[in-house]
Parts: sequence; C-alpha cells; structure tokens
Amino acid sequence: MNVIDTTLGSSKRSGIPAEEYRQRVRRVRDEALARGLDGVVAWSKGGGTLDRYANVLYLSNHYSVFPDLPDQPPHWVGHANVAVLVTREAQAILISDVPADPELVVADRVVVAADVPAAVGAELAANGLAGRRVGLAGSDAISLERWQLLRAASPNVAWTVVDDLLARLRRVKSDAEQAIIRQAVAVGDAVLAALLEAAVPGASEADAAAAGIRAATLAGATVLDLPASSGPYASDFAHGTLPSWTGRELRAGDLYHSDAYGSFQGYFYDFGRTTVIGAEPTAAQEALIDGAIAAVDAAIDGLHPGSSFGDAYERAAAAIAGTGLQLGFPSFGHGIGLAFESPWITPGNPELVQAGSALAVEAIVTLEGVGTAVHEHNLIVGPDGPELLSTVPDRPWR
Repeated sequence: MNVIDTTLGSSKRSGIPAEEYRQRVRRVRDEALARGLDGVVAWSKGGGTLDRYANVLYLSNHYSVFPDLPDQPPHWVGHANVAVLVTREAQAILISDVPADPELVVADRVVVAADVPAAVGAELAANGLAGRRVGLAGSDAISLERWQLLRAASPNVAWTVVDDLLARLRRVKSDAEQAIIRQAVAVGDAVLAALLEAAVPGASEADAAAAGIRAATLAGATVLDLPASSGPYASDFAHGTLPSWTGRELRAGDLYHSDAYGSFQGYFYDFGRTTVIGAEPTAAQEALIDGAIAAVDAAIDGLHPGSSFGDAYERAAAAIAGTGLQLGFPSFGHGIGLAFESPWITPGNPELVQAGSALAVEAIVTLEGVGTAVHEHNLIVGPDGPELLSTVPDRPWR
C-alpha cells in the first residue's frame, strides 16, 4: 500500500480551485454530522464508464482510467473502483486502485492499493471509525461483490446508505462549474452539428456517428453514446445495440434522429435532434418534430426558481395533449453535471427549481406510422429563469 501527501493550488483538468474541492469536503462533513454520522465513504467507478464517476471526481478531481477487471486476489481486487473517505475532521482520504496524478488530485492523503475494499476498511479503522456510523454515498456504483468485500473489511462499522447526500450537494453548480458546463455544451453542439452535417443521402448512420465522435475527440471530450434510428426503424430510440447506431444507408426523405451525450472535463452535455434526410418533411413528419419541440419549449418556460419540476412536466404534457403523440419516455428531462442527475421532470415531482441548476430538457415522442422524434436542450437556471445553452437548430433540415 502506497501513501502519498498531496497539496495543490488548482486543477489542470477543470480550473476549479483546490479550495472549492475542500469546501465540498467540509459540506459533506457538516451534512454527515447533522445526520448523526461520523464519516462518509464516497464510492465511484471509472475504467471507461461515464455515468458512475461523479462522487469521487466531485470531492477529489480523481478518475481511475484502469478497466474493471475480474478480481484476482491477492494480486488485485477492485480495479476501476475508487473511494474518498471524509472524516469528522473534514479530512479527505482518496483510496485508489492506481496512482493519482499529483497535478490533478485534491486530497489530504492518497492511498494506492491493490485491494481497494480492504484499503477502505483499513482507513476506517485507522481514523477511529470502527464501531461508528458511516455513510456510503454511491451505492449504485459499487457492485454486490465489492460491497460484500467492503463490509467484510469493516466488520464493526454501522453502514448507512446516503446517496442523496452528495447528490443534493452537487445539484447547485458553482460559478466555476457553470463555466465548464457552458464549455461542455459548446462541445456537444459541435458534436451534434458534425453528426447532422454528415447525415446526408448515401451516407450511413455509422458515417454520421463517426463525424460526431471525431468532433468530440478533437475538442477533448468523451462520448458516452450516440443512439440513432432512421427510415423504417425510426420508431426505435436506437435501432442498433452495440453500437447504438447501424451501418444502414440514409435515404432522401428518411426520418432520422440521434441523441448525443458525453462529458467534457467531467461535466456532461446531453441533447438530441430529429431531421429529415435530404428533403423537406412530410406533413406528418413535421407534426411529429414540431410536437417534440413544443413539449421541450413548454417545459423550459416553466423552469423558474421556485416553480416545481412537476409543474414543468404538466406544461410539456399539455403541449402535446390531443395531438396523437405518445410519450416514449416518462420524463421531460433531468439535471446534468457530473452525471445524469436528479431532479427529474416527472409527473407530480414536488421538488423546486433552484438557481444554479443545470438541466437537460427533452422529449421523446412517437407518432404511429411515422416514427419517433428526439428533441433536447441544455440550460442553466439563473435567478430570473433559464439560460439556454445549446444552439444546434431545432429544425436542422432548414
């Protein structure tokens, strides 16, 4: 087990000052104490995944790039799994499967271990947390196997799942985070614009996806996925599986849609568009696309500080009521940041919109005999309402 001390002034990845990471750790400690907890273990998973790294990146700016290999004890246990232990003293101890980049990571101590669950257990004991109540944030990121190993390595710890603790602290973005999210959405705009530009008669869905991936790569971003469908399969959210696009040749008049989501400096972009390949849409195609756009616009109009996400849902639902359109996903959007986040724009959700939240507002709607339309915008909620960030045209064929 290798232990190093780390002191940084700022992060080369994001430009977020080291002090902001330390403030986050103190907020976690304060919330933990308010809940009667003596410490919190934030768990995350890297190894190429883009939807379960949030907690550890948020607290320490660390991501493990090593793949999640099947365990081979005693040689390695828990590759791609990382954790941050937050103590009563607001110390942040990063436990990682691989060495942490000293120009990136912000932590009071870094422990590099071949057996990650065992190392977390050892750190709990070394910090006086045996027999204490400790919160686990990130239960969705830890496998049953690693959870059992963690419990075996900390037999006297009284564990409490507190996934909501960090999720709520991450909800309102700082000025530094908002600056990165604006950059992330600009990258997403470039990805989707390149994809749509390549979606022409005679090209394939794969050609369009390749153009989007190239744009993301050159911009320093990662792609989580580009699910797409076209022509006779346009009712599907994605006709492919692995990958989520196919080699189908696009033809003039095809309805075509693609979602696009990934991350830039850890922060997500997430939006999609629907178009008609090389032609003006038919009346039915245009009605479908217009309905998706109207639902998104209506939801955005309802996203002001103090309004509820349930109200935004009702606005969007009313926009397509009586049109014959069917909702393909029971939500009109969600928070974005270091992951797909709460809150969700779902029926009856009483949670209130807060200034500083970043949101992806979307509609996936289907019209029988025509297909499915995907439409989505990204925004930041300001004190006076939503600030729209995504700029790809709503009707790309124009």
